[in-house]
Amino acid sequence: MIAVQGTTDQIRSTIGLPGVRSVYFNKQLEYLLNDSVGYIGADRVWSDLGYTGKGVGVAVIDSGVDATHPDLALGTATVQNVKILAGNFFTSDSVFVENVPNSDTTSGHGTHVSGTIVGRGTASTGKYTGVAPGANLIGIGAGEGLHILWALQGFDYALANQDKYNIQVISNSWGTNGEFAAADPVNVASKAAYDRGMIVAFASGNEGPDENTLNPYSVAPWVIGVAAGCTTDQGVRDTSVRCNPGSLLANFSSRGIPGDPLYHPTITAPGVWITAARSSTGVVINASGSTNQYCNPVPEAYYVCINGTSMATPHIAGVAALMREAKPGLHPDLIKEALTSTAKPMTRPDGSLYEEWEVGAGYVDAYAAVAKAERMAAKPGTFRTKEGKTYKTYAETYTWSGIMPLGVTEAGAGSHDYYKQDITANALSATVRVQWGDPVQDIDLYVNAPDGSLIGKSAQGATNFEETTFTGTFLPLGTYTVDVEGWLTVAAPYDGAFTVSYVLGGGK
Repeated sequence: MIAVQGTTDQIRSTIGLPGVRSVYFNKQLEYLLNDSVGYIGADRVWSDLGYTGKGVGVAVIDSGVDATHPDLALGTATVQNVKILAGNFFTSDSVFVENVPNSDTTSGHGTHVSGTIVGRGTASTGKYTGVAPGANLIGIGAGEGLHILWALQGFDYALANQDKYNIQVISNSWGTNGEFAAADPVNVASKAAYDRGMIVAFASGNEGPDENTLNPYSVAPWVIGVAAGCTTDQGVRDTSVRCNPGSLLANFSSRGIPGDPLYHPTITAPGVWITAARSSTGVVINASGSTNQYCNPVPEAYYVCINGTSMATPHIAGVAALMREAKPGLHPDLIKEALTSTAKPMTRPDGSLYEEWEVGAGYVDAYAAVAKAERMAAKPGTFRTKEGKTYKTYAETYTWSGIMPLGVTEAGAGSHDYYKQDITANALSATVRVQWGDPVQDIDLYVNAPDGSLIGKSAQGATNFEETTFTGTFLPLGTYTVDVEGWLTVAAPYDGAFTVSYVLGGGK
């Protein structure tokens, strides 16, 4: 990419020149403005699954980060804090000033976003802990007057320092309006990050509830676009502009286009009355000298409570960090798959379901998404049907352990141990495997379909494993029964694995 200055006619004359992919104006962009962590189940990920995002680098391209905040301390929570100098991008190289104690001296926006992702909760004895408190923050401060060139410099820094800081997630609570264009420089940059294995999250925008108001950067197929949700009691507390009584979708959250395959959020996360770190020097999101009209009670010192898809986006960035710790190297497409396939349906006050163009797949369930990530193979696969159609797939493995009791061949009395597994829509194949230590133990394997018919079997004899694979376009939905049968066994322990290959994205 190159930056040029010129008159309108001069700029237009560059269109069509050899090597020119696209031409875009350097327009200004907008920052899209205790219970939310528990509401999405992130606290259960810490306690039950043992993941906090440890070691995962999360870059936040925003106004900056106040790393003097106890929750975001430089050298611990914040491993690098960079300020992009407001130089002349047209005439000189960009300058990044690193290890800045406080790069968020204009608004406090980036500090709040960062606290939602990695905040340690130090200043609140854990009350306002972020979604992924074990993750490492890389703050990339573009200042309050964010323009496209500043944002691109932020992406450049993340790409150049990906390995140094193990940057796996980029959170972007900013955007613009207009139509999506793949050749837009910001979309080119986010695609480059995706191609390098990074998960890129973008705020969907705060221009709702009208249709076709999405931030165009949030609808790129390779990013995760985040809508802003309410929690169950917020409609009672604020009925004016944020949450209608009983609603789970914030009024301000931007909507897509009904029925359009591209213009919709990916998922919804908490974005109303979000309390997180407050910058000590910010002049916009700094509540030390002003009343807080959104939260009751008003948060204590070091914190501020605000609304926006900007606040929803870091929740998803934090969940992505948890997922990457649970399954290192999990492909960005599979991160999105795990998030969307486990999302909770969202209902309107009248009981009807919100649609994809409004909320995406639904409300994020961090616990279910991380648990699914644990079960997934790290990379997508492919499946070719007998008819020659090829599907992009992902594999999910469920495991169990059992003990095969006494089985006597001579008496014709086999012993049985059963395992049941549900298969949902769009499954193309399944492989069931059991293995044990001593090949003298004679164990056979049978799998019955939901209708009770035999769909797979393996009876090899003198081995220490049995395995069977069955396919179909598509496999019947329902509960499958694995029958592990012993014929010459004496209390034989075994391990089982049931791996299902699904169409990635549900075949969309």
